[in-house]
Amino acid sequence: MSVRGRLERSLTIDTAATERSALPMGHASLLGTILTPEGPRAYVHLGAGRIHKVRPGDMLEGAEVTAIHSGALTLTRGDDQRQMRLPATT
Repeated sequence: MSVRGRLERSLTIDTAATERSALPMGHASLLGTILTPEGPRAYVHLGAGRIHKVRPGDMLEGAEVTAIHSGALTLTRGDDQRQMRLPATT
């Protein structure tokens, strides 16, 4: 994806994250993933305007963040493993 494409996608997600009722409430939504010199990080919207920056090993609503990849976050709770993906943009 080109730099322009990434910027446009980032702006679209940024706009959705700050628009009232643009993201579903009552459950977590992945807003973005980044790679830092200290390792991968993800931004997650938890509803009611709460946005958290997480890294592997952090706890998020009772589940452990076990992996962060480009555009995806893996959560594990006991034997249950789920993946969150970036919202689709139009």
